[in-house]
Amino acid sequence: PNEQLVALPSSMRYSMANVQAVSADASLRRFSSSNGSVFSPSTNEIRIPVSGSEGFLDACRGYLYFTIANKNTGTSGEKLELSGDALCWLDSVRIESQGILLERLDRAGLWNNLKTRWTSGVTQCHSHNALCGGAGAFTVVNDGETILKGASRTYCCKLPLGFLCNHKEKALPQGVQFDIVLRVNPTPVSCFKWETADKYLFEIQNPRFYCPMYRVQNRGVMSEYAEVLQQGSISWSGDSVKTYVSPLASGAGTTSIQINDRSKSLKALVSAKRITADITTQAKSKQADTNITNVTEVVYQLEGKNYPQDSIQLSATEYSRLYEECAKAFDGHPQVLAADFKSGGTQGLIAVDLKHFDDDKLTHVGINTTGGQPNNLQITTDSSNVASEITTYAVCDATWSLMSNGMITVDM
Repeated sequence: PNEQLVALPSSMRYSMANVQAVSADASLRRFSSSNGSVFSPSTNEIRIPVSGSEGFLDACRGYLYFTIANKNTGTSGEKLELSGDALCWLDSVRIESQGILLERLDRAGLWNNLKTRWTSGVTQCHSHNALCGGAGAFTVVNDGETILKGASRTYCCKLPLGFLCNHKEKALPQGVQFDIVLRVNPTPVSCFKWETADKYLFEIQNPRFYCPMYRVQNRGVMSEYAEVLQQGSISWSGDSVKTYVSPLASGAGTTSIQINDRSKSLKALVSAKRITADITTQAKSKQADTNITNVTEVVYQLEGKNYPQDSIQLSATEYSRLYEECAKAFDGHPQVLAADFKSGGTQGLIAVDLKHFDDDKLTHVGINTTGGQPNNLQITTDSSNVASEITTYAVCDATWSLMSNGMITVDM
């Protein structure tokens, strides 16, 4: 008879040792805006050229470094409060290279808050407070730090882009050249929570992008790298997010919210409901407050099918299925408490997980929505529902490729 196979535990496998790294040096590179140093809702486009011509950019460990200055100078009051964290002023962010749009995220401040809320967990709230000005208590709230009139505070925040922080957190290949284009929200009242009506003056000062760069000193390795690039391309993948905005009327009934996303691999849909009037109300946390108040039933319809297959019923005591879908859609460790999520709370959210396989070693695990059929969210509300805005984020797989001629392409 065959002998039974045996194996040593990993704690006794002394041949399993770390492999020596290739010879390299590393430095923290700074990339500054090329079109000025002071920005506001009226001068609101920030363009930061980034070059990897000298090495590999560890962009997932990069961060945006900037100062928020409260320019109000009245006799009393006039402080501002961060709506979530210090990126609440960010209306959109794009990655461009040689005239090609590689990634675009609209309603970026809101998405950044949602992603932080559903992936970082309460164990990271202290570092989030120190770096980005978010709430510093374990009892999670939507309001961040306060900046008094005439004062300022400097922050460093990661940008929520799949191009920069990709699957497996790979460094961007040597030779990439691209611009990070940030847009300050042109409606100042919507950027922060303000103490005093009509006192909405602020500036974003000295924005720059810091990123570690590695330069490999082994000529043989770099020769092989150059040969691979000349023979074709070098690719990396990540999650890219598209944005769709629709109104939701007040009152009872079922509304079809059009999404009509066209992606080769749609992994999740996330829909944030915000009261329309609150988005321009001085004392509201516009980029952080979301709710499912007065919503009684939700289901997404994609390519002729329901997702999830059974619609989700909602009430004051029935919301766990929706919370589960939200947690799976973000695939992280949520901070959100039940009291804040359910009807009446300010962190409610609608979402559905669309991944075929939950395996981080695989890509293109979502559903293909390029067939042209209508895609929508069916949302049912009761008679107490007030007019709202539904911002839907479509999370899809994207693949970027650096070509031998230096161009970067994208496929999603």
